[in-house]
Amino acid sequence: MAGSSPLPSLSHQEHPSGESAAMSDNSHPPTLIIRLSRVAAAVMPSLLQGGFLLPLNQAASLDSLLTTLPGFSASYLEKSVQTVFINGTAADSLGQKVYPGQTLALSAAMPGLAGTIFRRNSPHSSLRSQAGTVPSRSREEEFQPGRITIKLFNSIATDTASALLCQGLLLSGRTLEKFLRKRRASLEQSLQQTGFRGRRLSYPELIQACGAVPELHLRVLIQDAG
Repeated sequence: MAGSSPLPSLSHQEHPSGESAAMSDNSHPPTLIIRLSRVAAAVMPSLLQGGFLLPLNQAASLDSLLTTLPGFSASYLEKSVQTVFINGTAADSLGQKVYPGQTLALSAAMPGLAGTIFRRNSPHSSLRSQAGTVPSRSREEEFQPGRITIKLFNSIATDTASALLCQGLLLSGRTLEKFLRKRRASLEQSLQQTGFRGRRLSYPELIQACGAVPELHLRVLIQDAG
């Protein structure tokens, strides 16, 4: 299972690109490489709550899209991803189609009555609001090439952060800027080096640089103590 391995150490991450074909396109956003101590990197899964971007040019099934990402095997999806929202509406089928411009939110089983109601294939799904039913789409040509946003919560973020951040994620600059501001107390002293367009930046410069670009690729390299 994806949660069985910790964030990899720097010695395991020396491949030059770290970006899969699914995560790259022709716009070539700048790449940001940051190095963190393993302790400080424990806050990084919370970055995934803000969402990362995946280029998507046409409709795709939810499961076929997610299994292109590291850490998301078909068995992991079936066993662990118990709650799925598409544009804020609960979905039951992992085979449901998703489209450019949509936002996916993935979670493990949530607690309480709400968790029971919104869980995939819940026997209580009839209690969900009917106002936000996921619309069927029969004309895929209506959708232009673009991005889909994927947000990960609770154990789903923790399980998959290692592989995703090691390989590299496409993020909006604004998402990363907000995260760096919020987590400054945890990250500033540990962030030993940054590489952004060939430059090393101070933490305040890094925040500013992220906010100045629409999108960027992020890779996180973990430096073990000693």
